[in-house]
Amino acid sequence: MSTRRPATGRFLQLLALSASGVGQPLLGLMADYPGFLVAHRSTPGDVVLLALALLTAPALALFALTRAVGLVSRQGELIAHGLFMAGFSSLIMLHWLGRLMPDVAAPSLVGAVVFGALFAAGVARSSILRGITELYSAMVLVFLALFLADSDIRALVFQASPPAIESPRIRESTPIVMVIFDELPLSSLLDADGQIDRDRFPAFAKLADRSTWFRNTTGVASYTQQAVPAILTGRYPGTEPRLAIASEHPYNLFSMLAGSHELNVFESQMQLADPDQLPRPPVARGMRPLFGDLFIVYLHVVLPASLATELPAVSESWKDFAGDEEDRDPADAEGGSHPAHFRRFVDSIEATDEGVLHFIHSSLPHRPWHYLPSGKVYFPHRQHGLTVQFRTLSGDWWQQEACQRHLLQLRFADRLLGELLQRLEALNLFERSLVVVTADHGVAFWPDDNQRMVGLSDHPEEILSLPLLVKRPHQERGYVDDRNVETVDILPTIAHLVGAELGSGSGDIAQDAFEFDGCALFDPACEERPDKVAYWSIEPQPKSMQVLRFDKELGLGDEGLRRKLAWFGEGLYRFGPHAELVGRRLASLDVGPDYAGRLVLDTPGRPGSRGLGERFAPVRVSGLLELAHEPGYTPQVAVALAGRIQTVVPAPVEGAAGRRVLAMIPEEALAAGSTPELFLVEGTPEGPRLLPLELR
Repeated sequence: MSTRRPATGRFLQLLALSASGVGQPLLGLMADYPGFLVAHRSTPGDVVLLALALLTAPALALFALTRAVGLVSRQGELIAHGLFMAGFSSLIMLHWLGRLMPDVAAPSLVGAVVFGALFAAGVARSSILRGITELYSAMVLVFLALFLADSDIRALVFQASPPAIESPRIRESTPIVMVIFDELPLSSLLDADGQIDRDRFPAFAKLADRSTWFRNTTGVASYTQQAVPAILTGRYPGTEPRLAIASEHPYNLFSMLAGSHELNVFESQMQLADPDQLPRPPVARGMRPLFGDLFIVYLHVVLPASLATELPAVSESWKDFAGDEEDRDPADAEGGSHPAHFRRFVDSIEATDEGVLHFIHSSLPHRPWHYLPSGKVYFPHRQHGLTVQFRTLSGDWWQQEACQRHLLQLRFADRLLGELLQRLEALNLFERSLVVVTADHGVAFWPDDNQRMVGLSDHPEEILSLPLLVKRPHQERGYVDDRNVETVDILPTIAHLVGAELGSGSGDIAQDAFEFDGCALFDPACEERPDKVAYWSIEPQPKSMQVLRFDKELGLGDEGLRRKLAWFGEGLYRFGPHAELVGRRLASLDVGPDYAGRLVLDTPGRPGSRGLGERFAPVRVSGLLELAHEPGYTPQVAVALAGRIQTVVPAPVEGAAGRRVLAMIPEEALAAGSTPELFLVEGTPEGPRLLPLELR
């Protein structure tokens, strides 16, 4: 009896501190960002088990470990308990100090460790402090209750089954192929004539040749969690948005076609398809990738910002923050932004005479931008997701460099689209299919402007303007339609083209619940709306949203296109004041004998590395420039490979870090070598002189 009471007390002490230091911060973050759970396809049971595990599992595991130590040494058990108490106490303090002193890592770490040691010693010596700590363990129930009481979490855990929906009668068993790309502004696809760039994006151009291109299409939200449900339901997000799950959006594309079409659905960050309507069970994400992502998120939560910068970032998607498709289970069809997700979708399409909906929401070409047009990756990338950091970057170069990488990744997305079109043609499905290709939202590349928050951007057209290509069955020619179109028009257009008899059901089930805010674009009765609407919030999973209105010709603005052409009209690697150097051999140039400085490389996969397999291409040079003499202007750095200049980039100041060099080398140039030479460019464009830079 005398040993049971202290053991119970020690467990309660660990429980109190682990729940406060580990469980509660993560539960609070997931309550703020429930899209994280939706993207991981978490079931109600998963959510509850996850909450219980985060609150209790660390304490249970470490308590069991201390008891095991106690079987060998009673003193060792007490020491282990004290160390674990100090560790949890340090985490709690580190979390708070990191918020107070985000850029001062060393004092935060030292202060947290000192506090943890003092608190653990105090608990060991003071019965009062022990009692308070043990009583505080009851907060586990409070943390759990607050988490489950959150409106979005409650919707996930206690979600009612989607209502029984009698799918409307569909007159045409037309095969439907629908692709939603992610973060794809229309201007990225266009050439100087305002047409789809046939050289850079041949698959999009090929589809446009047989489709109706609604050139003035805009999205109705700038976050995926609201934008995709709007596409699939034909309804605006509303000022009180709902989670992207079937029970919150029951009347959608999938439930409309469930009675007439087989559903081949590849969702990425949603759960809008009712699992009971799918002929194959959806692939469960499982708990392992979820806990892996949570671990990275937790480090961001607890560490000072200056240390967290070395972690995979968590600011631009909802999952797979550090993963790579080579680490993924081959059976996982929900593979985030990876091309394997898209290719599994293409491979799943089979020839059939029955009505089938082939649907995919692909996270490409969404950031992180790390794919080349061939599909190779060019450095061990940091994934991004969960917290909102759509940065406002000063200076043209940072945005130009981001846009360059976006366009390279978009070329890879075009390649995947081409593989899909080839598959459809090989199966004789393309001709008779209804093919719809669009995107959920765009992205802006303007200095001192927000890239994604439409309500904070001076260029909302770049965030809202999207491609929308609709190829009707047996359509032979392409057309351009400049009417005011919004993505809520897509579902009613599909319903019209397949002859959906909405509101024609019988019995107690009201089929007129398929009501749309948009209209069928090929229906003569579809009247053009007088303006454009967008819903937005600072948070990607907000509790409320604001309504913005724009001119009906917003999608026809060409300011972003003109800017892109000014940057890359001569090529994706040929830009800036010394663009004429690109392609020239070093032997034909004036190259000085002495080093002008050095570049300290900071990418883990430094140029020349072959340690990442055949999927890696060493095309990115990233590092800090250290010059013998600091110029009074932004220096230009030429990157050469195999004796030929491949690109010339500026080296602007990056805060307190120094001058940053970010350069991309064309992948095809790697055939001649993989170790670059760098030079400081001096003189005028008419008479340049190159001074070597040492690589470190």
